[in-house]
Amino acid sequence: MSLKFVTLNIGGIRYETSLKTLLTKPNTLLCTFFSDSKAYTPPDSNGEYFFDRDGNIFSGIINWYRSSNRDISEFFTEKQFNESIVRQELEFFRIPHGEVLVNLANSITSKSEQILLNFTQTILKLCIIATESCMSDFALYPPKPQGDFHCWGRYEWDLVSVEKSSFVAVSAIGGGGFLPPARPGNPYKFPMPSIITRDLLPARRFENTSWSNKCAEILKSKLPNIQIINDDYMWIICGFSDQGGLPETINKLDGLKIATYPYTQSPEPKEIRRQK
Repeated sequence: MSLKFVTLNIGGIRYETSLKTLLTKPNTLLCTFFSDSKAYTPPDSNGEYFFDRDGNIFSGIINWYRSSNRDISEFFTEKQFNESIVRQELEFFRIPHGEVLVNLANSITSKSEQILLNFTQTILKLCIIATESCMSDFALYPPKPQGDFHCWGRYEWDLVSVEKSSFVAVSAIGGGGFLPPARPGNPYKFPMPSIITRDLLPARRFENTSWSNKCAEILKSKLPNIQIINDDYMWIICGFSDQGGLPETINKLDGLKIATYPYTQSPEPKEIRRQK
């Protein structure tokens, strides 16, 4: 074939490249298209080779052709690889990516484990602060669009211990962070004057009971009696101090939910209903 340069029209988006570039990746659709006379189809009247595919996704594919790298994962984000439309384009253009998906799965598993360890360390730090504040249990609220993780205790938190924790200080009424209202009918009335960053653990994992169990299992190596009660509204952490049994109020809390959840800026919940 006498071509030196080609113009590809991918779903209406034009890409210009050299034929040599497309022939560097054997067994791919474009390499076969231009190297096999049986697969080749002449260009249209504009001198373009049209493929009715996603032109935006193809930008990552053409950059892969232009590189010497065999691994296409460098040209797409982890989020993109999780999208079926990206995988469909790779399959159409016969771009090898099976190994990439395995590596991605391993990467996600590794990240999940690291998130779990980081969050567990944070809970351990909170247990220390709670103990120094003379509390045997505390409540941990999940992150919501309005703000970050927050802790509530039975008594006022020891400010010296909080300052040592490296949490970002905010005022008790918000001050740059959002403090959810105290749960009705429970003893946890005092918010910790600090933000626990929501990046530590996504809310969907926080609400998953298995994650509270995993955190507790890791913590048991240092705090054998620790328990984390997950009631979908908050985590109640107990058993980390000498006094640490289950709080007497736990059974009284079962079934209480805030109907206006997720939280509003109102300091008190507007309506309470009992879960059936």
